[in-house]
Amino acid sequence: METKCNRITQDEVEIELSHQISEEDPSFTGLNIDIMVKNHKAGKIDAVLIDRANIPPGYFLSEMDDYSQDTQWIGVVLFEPKEGRTKLKSLVEYDDPYVPFMYIKSFTVKPKYRADYDSDVGAFALRKLFHHPFILQGGVSSAIYVVDGSEVMSEAEKKEYDEYRFSEETDEEKEKAEKSKWKERLHLLARKDANHFLRNGFFQDETYASAGGAQANILVASNQDWEKPLKSHTAVEEIQFCEPPQEVVSPEGIDADLFKFVKKECSNDGHADQNQVRNKNKVRENLIRQFLSQGGSVVRSHALHAAVGNNCFEMVKLLLRIELDAINAFDEFGATPLMVAAISAAGRSSNDGIQDTRIIDLLLEEGATRELCDRSGMTAYGKYVDARKQYALAIQTMMGMSAPSSSAPKHPSEERLMRILVPVSGPTEADLHGGENNSGLVEYSDDDDESDGGYDY
Repeated sequence: METKCNRITQDEVEIELSHQISEEDPSFTGLNIDIMVKNHKAGKIDAVLIDRANIPPGYFLSEMDDYSQDTQWIGVVLFEPKEGRTKLKSLVEYDDPYVPFMYIKSFTVKPKYRADYDSDVGAFALRKLFHHPFILQGGVSSAIYVVDGSEVMSEAEKKEYDEYRFSEETDEEKEKAEKSKWKERLHLLARKDANHFLRNGFFQDETYASAGGAQANILVASNQDWEKPLKSHTAVEEIQFCEPPQEVVSPEGIDADLFKFVKKECSNDGHADQNQVRNKNKVRENLIRQFLSQGGSVVRSHALHAAVGNNCFEMVKLLLRIELDAINAFDEFGATPLMVAAISAAGRSSNDGIQDTRIIDLLLEEGATRELCDRSGMTAYGKYVDARKQYALAIQTMMGMSAPSSSAPKHPSEERLMRILVPVSGPTEADLHGGENNSGLVEYSDDDDESDGGYDY
C-alpha cells in the first residue's frame, strides 16, 4: 500500500546534495540530489548549473552543444547565442546572464512516496533544493525542467511501456492504436510530473506552450517565482496545462468518400430553398449512416468542416445530430469547425455586416470550444479577425484604395460576432498578432549593451 504524501510534513523531507565541476568545461557544475524522507531515500534529482559568466561571448551555444544533446536543445530554444540571455519576456526581468541558471535533467520520486494526485515529497524537495546553502551561495537566476510522464510510471507500467517502445509490431492498425493510447497516457502522467514544479512557481511560457510539440513540455521559473509561498494542491489543479497537439491526417478510404459526398451535396444546395434541403436530408441521413456502418466517421472524414465551410446550415445540423463529437475535431490543417465557420463568415461580410451567422450560433450552442487554438496559436476569433483583414485588404487593392483602418467602425452584426467568438480569457498572443505568436520573445539586436538591458519590447 502506498504511503499518502499528504501525511508527510515539509520538515520530514530533506535533501543530500553533492556537486562536481566538469573537467572539460568549468562553466558546468553537475548536481546530484538524493531526496530523503525520515532517513530513507525517496527519490533523486539530477541537475546542472550553467555559469554563463565563464563562457566567452559568442560561444554559449557551442559549449551547450559540447556538454550534452539536451543542453544543446535547451540552449537553442530558450537562449540567444551571444551571451546566453533568455529569449523569454516572462523571464527576462530576472534572468541575469552573469548569474548561473539551473537545468533539471531528471526528477524522480519513488512510488512509495508518491500518491496518485499528490506531490508533497517532490514539491518539498524542490523547495529545499532552491534554498540549499550551496545554491544560495552561488546564486541561481532561473531554472528549467522538461516534464516527462515516464518519471511517474509504476514499475509495471514502465515494463509495459518498454515492451511497446521496443516491440516489432507489424499490424499497422494495432500499432496506431497503441501509439494513441500511450500518447494520451504520457500526457496525463506528464501533468502529475509537472505538479511538483508548478507548486514551486514553475510555469509553461505561453509562447512555447501554444506552439505544441516538445517545447510545450518546458517549464521555467525565476528565483522570484520559487521564493513565493508553495502553491496548494487545489491551486495547482486550477492551472491550465497545454494539451498535446492532435496529429490529424487527411481522410482516407471510406472517410474520404464521406467527405466527398458531403461536399458535393452542399454544393448542390447552393440554390435550393430550405424546405427542399430538409427533405433531401432525410435521404442523406440514411446514406451517411451507411458510410458509418462501413467504418466511416464524421470526425475522421472532416465532413462537418466541409459543411461548415460551404455554409450549409441544414447539413451541419444533420452531422451534429449524427456525431456530436465532431464539433471540436481538428482537420489536417489544424482547424476546428468553429474556426472554419469564422473564416467563412469573414468572406461573406460586407458593408451591410454579416447576415447569416446561424452556423456559428449553432456550433456554440452545441458546445464548440472558443478557447481551442490552431497550430499557430490562433482561436476562431483570431481566425475571423485575420481573415476579415485579409479580405478587406484584397478588395482595397483591387479597387486601388488605401488599406482599411483597424479602428474603422464595424457593423453591429460584426461586433456581435466578434463578441461571441472571443475566448473567455481573451484573445491569445497569436490572435493579436495575426498568427505570429512571437510577442513573448525578446528581440536582441547585434549592438546590445548593458545600458539598455539588451532587449527591445
